[in-house]
Amino acid sequence: MPESNIHRGDAELGGCQNHAHYHNVYGMLMARSTYERMKVANESKCPFVLTRAGFIGSQRYASIWTDDNLSTWEHLHMSISMVLNLGISGQPLAGSVIGGFIKNATPKLFG
Repeated sequence: MPESNIHRGDAELGGCQNHAHYHNVYGMLMARSTYERMKVANESKCPFVLTRAGFIGSQRYASIWTDDNLSTWEHLHMSISMVLNLGISGQPLAGSVIGGFIKNATPKLFG
C-alpha cells in the first residue's frame, strides 16, 4: 500500500494516520482475535498464537516469528539481532528459522 494512504483508525490505535503508522496493526488485530477466540473455545488452556506481523501490544496475544529468510550466514546473523531486539522491545517469545526457506542450508550452518 502506498505510504500516502490514510487510515481512519480508532483513537485507541492512534486515530487518523498514514499507512506507515498502521502497517502492522492488521497483523496484531488478527493475532488478537485468534487469541481471544481460542480462549473462548477452551478456557482451561492458554492459547499459543504465532504471527509474523507485530505492533505495540502484540506480545499480549502472540509470539513472533521473524519471517522467511535465506539459508545463508548473513541471514542467520541478521536473525540473531532481530530476535534480541524483539526481546528488548518487550516481546518475550520470538524466533526465526535457522535453516531458512530459500536455498539449501549446509550442515555447518545448522550446527
